[in-house]
Amino acid sequence: MFSALPSAKQVDSERRRLWLLAGMPWLLPATAIAALFASSLAKAMNWIHDHCLQHLQHHPHFCFEHLPEIALGLAQSLPVAIATLGFLILLAARLIRQAKDHDRVKLLQKLLPNGARLKHFHDSRPLAFALGIRRPAIFLSSGLKQWLTKRQQRLVLAHEAAHIRNRDGLKNALFECLLVAHLHRTNLRQRWHLSTEVLADECVAQQYDALELATILVKLERAKIATTQHLSITGSNTQLRIQHLIQKDERPDSFSFEVLLYGMLFAVPVMAIIHHHVIETVLGWWLP
Repeated sequence: MFSALPSAKQVDSERRRLWLLAGMPWLLPATAIAALFASSLAKAMNWIHDHCLQHLQHHPHFCFEHLPEIALGLAQSLPVAIATLGFLILLAARLIRQAKDHDRVKLLQKLLPNGARLKHFHDSRPLAFALGIRRPAIFLSSGLKQWLTKRQQRLVLAHEAAHIRNRDGLKNALFECLLVAHLHRTNLRQRWHLSTEVLADECVAQQYDALELATILVKLERAKIATTQHLSITGSNTQLRIQHLIQKDERPDSFSFEVLLYGMLFAVPVMAIIHHHVIETVLGWWLP
């Protein structure tokens, strides 16, 4: 779907595609509901023939004017109930996780003086990350000072400051909410976090030297420090980020996949309106 190493010009468009892919499970039902409204409006305006009155009372209709009274049997209600329960469990788990992350951020931010956006904390590991949504802050470990020079520390600060300017904390939270209803969460999440770090790297490379930032990442990669913070200097796939900084791939971006996704969103309601009678008939075979 995506190249393993996106070029600088492809990062923004890839993030648009990731937003669209993550939102597909929400957008497709929305377009189906829009098709229902459009079908009812078209019948009211006499743009299409109202064939609903020719069917029996329990025949399913794709409009709001003739909603049938459908009594679902066990074979129909059980899959619907299981799917609904599974979705609610996933949504509740995501909300609980977001609440715990928010509480952890608030606890860390209590360590900051009033109005401060930078906190140095004692840890022998070289760590640097940005936390928070409403008032994000940067956290630097004492171990980072031992591993990096003063200038290299400034590059790390610039990287984390880029996350704050881009409001990546808020975007990450919204993206995670969209992934609740998605079947391919892991792949999309990995691609999203990689593009987030690449954008922050690009901001640093515009102010400083890209090779200098790559050197810092190589040094931190050798430390083999595992971190659970997404907005971290060592976040996502560090090796791919290093390759991106060293190998400037300026291939022109392709919008074919993005056009395909937008075409799908447009085609679903259009096809639902045009072939709504066929869809109703097929549903009538499954419903009692």
